[in-house]
Amino acid sequence: MPPFTQHFFWGVSTASHQIEGSTTNDWSEWEQKNAARLAEEAPNKFEHTSPRWNEIRGEATDPNNYISGVSDDSYNKWREDVDLLKQLGVNSYRFSIEWSRVEPRSGYFVEAAINHYKEMLTALEQNNIEPFITIVHRTIPTWVAAQGGWANKKTIADFAHYTKKLVDVFGASVKYWTPLNEPVLNVTGGYIAGLIPPNRKTIFAGLYAYRNMILAHNKAYAIIKAICPSAQVGSAHAAVYAEAEDGHWYNQILVNLIHWFTNWKFFNATKNCLDFIGIQYYTRGVIGWRKSKYLIPLPGNIPQPGPASDMGQEIYPDGLYKYTQMVWKRYKLPIIVTENGIADRNDTLRPQYIKDHVVEVEKLIADGVDMRGYFYWSLLDNFEWDKGFWPKFGLASVDRTTKARTLRASAKTYADIAKHNGMVDQ
Repeated sequence: MPPFTQHFFWGVSTASHQIEGSTTNDWSEWEQKNAARLAEEAPNKFEHTSPRWNEIRGEATDPNNYISGVSDDSYNKWREDVDLLKQLGVNSYRFSIEWSRVEPRSGYFVEAAINHYKEMLTALEQNNIEPFITIVHRTIPTWVAAQGGWANKKTIADFAHYTKKLVDVFGASVKYWTPLNEPVLNVTGGYIAGLIPPNRKTIFAGLYAYRNMILAHNKAYAIIKAICPSAQVGSAHAAVYAEAEDGHWYNQILVNLIHWFTNWKFFNATKNCLDFIGIQYYTRGVIGWRKSKYLIPLPGNIPQPGPASDMGQEIYPDGLYKYTQMVWKRYKLPIIVTENGIADRNDTLRPQYIKDHVVEVEKLIADGVDMRGYFYWSLLDNFEWDKGFWPKFGLASVDRTTKARTLRASAKTYADIAKHNGMVDQ
């Protein structure tokens, strides 16, 4: 295998709402309204899919699990998190700046919040850790949600105004920017399936929100480049990788439609406003048609045998290679794995999971793909959105009461990879 480049990014990713705590935004309000329902629905969702249901049942059926509250208190304990980064030996850190903290009311910017993130960026620079800033990682301020969120065209201008403020303030310290985290999942989960904020089950609003998020990304790209021409702007795109259950032509057509809507539609519309493609890969979907009790054929994600995460997701490293190759052949842009991780509370699968996916990145480099970085999700156990705190993705565990951080054994696996700039054994 050819070696990783000298400046390859070994990093970890987090999101403000998931670790900072004590925020007021569209998600924090949604949690209060939906916690009891999520706890009640958990057995139907996970009893037959999670291999560790008996261990997670207590948390998953507790409404308090679904309230972010103070979360990991990283807004106050960020210095401890920087210390974890130093112990891991990573050279980069992807995190988001919480819009609701910086601009809690339209046009009103909180200097204390801005200075907080400035202090973080200074500490990262002092430790030679490259910051990758996500401008919006899913959550939006309540005033943006009240006007219709991404389904309102006005949000494009509001997001642009916020973006300009961030780049004006932080541009000298930040080279790498991702405007929006996983816009496709926001659209499908929030506007089409109606499972997460804003809980709108209408494809028309979803398509309009999708369009607006694409326009917002492109607008952010222009703003960032105008202020900082040398900045690099990329995606943080959910790698929706699907395979047909069998060789039937109708299953392959379904897979092709899924790839078009969730992947190529976004990239085709933003390819001229991308300096790199950030992809976030966790697992694959095996898609086939199955009959419901009403004998109506419905598409389904077919569970696969073999090891799975605590959330029931199949461990399928090959999918990272296959998906990335598809993206590379279409767009020929530098690629960074901006998220890759596993919910594994006992830390038994994570070390090999990391190794296996890093090997896939090595293969991609060997086959000529311009890979620039790999970011593990996540630095910390955190608030996993509509699943709450029970999924444990962190290289460091977090005590729910004391907020004490403890690096897991898998952290040493990743630290060794970062230290040696690649795999030391396979």
